[in-house]
Parts: sequence; C-alpha cells; structure tokens
Amino acid sequence: MKQHKGRVKEADRLDAEIENWTRQHNLDDLMEKLNSGCIPAGPIYNIEDIMKDPQYHARDMFITLPDERVGEIVMPGIVPKLNETPGEVKWVGPDCGTHTEEVLTKLGYSQKQIEGLQGKGVIKAVSKVN
Repeated sequence: MKQHKGRVKEADRLDAEIENWTRQHNLDDLMEKLNSGCIPAGPIYNIEDIMKDPQYHARDMFITLPDERVGEIVMPGIVPKLNETPGEVKWVGPDCGTHTEEVLTKLGYSQKQIEGLQGKGVIKAVSKVN
C-alpha cells in the first residue's frame, strides 16, 4: 500500500515521464516493448481506429442496414453477444422527431401548446410511423 501512496503522490511527474518515453516510439514498437516486458497495455482508439480494427468486425460490432433516407448506414451491432438469445437489429429507427408529439402529450402538453411550439419552429411536425 505504501508504494501505491508514493505513485499517487508523484502521479504528475510519473505521467510526464511516461508521456516523454512513449512519444519516442510509434504505436507498434511501443506495444511490442510493453508486451515483451509483460506490461499490460493497449492503444486508446478513436472511432477511425475502431472502424479499422479487424476484431471489431469479426465480432459483428458493426452492422450495415438499408435506410430510405441515406442509403446504407453502418451502426453498432448487438452487445453483448449471447448464444441462446443473440438479438437482431431490424431497422435503423424512425425519423428524428417522430415521437415528439407523443412524448410531449405524455408530459402534459396540450395539443394547442404543441402546435404553438411547432408554429415557433421549436419542434418540427413529422409524419407518423406506421
């Protein structure tokens, strides 16, 4: 426990040292050095990195579905992966605002108030989903 308190006390200095060292290496070399030293480490991904990672694709973490508004759309797959009840995404969802009137009604807004919000451009009137 004493060692942990020392790390916490010196966290800023340690972070600076680690950053200075890691900046000297490209990601592949850095991961090789850390892994060979049995140091648990991994890259921090941005969305581009995630989309390029073959493991994400192998696990069906992205699915492609048709969308009448934009064509095909890539979206997150089902998590977690379950053997007996795997789940399925059947559609991309309704247009933005489709349920606004329903939600506002449930919150106690009157039809007149909702129409007033539509008239002011606060919310948009959309056609209902069948």
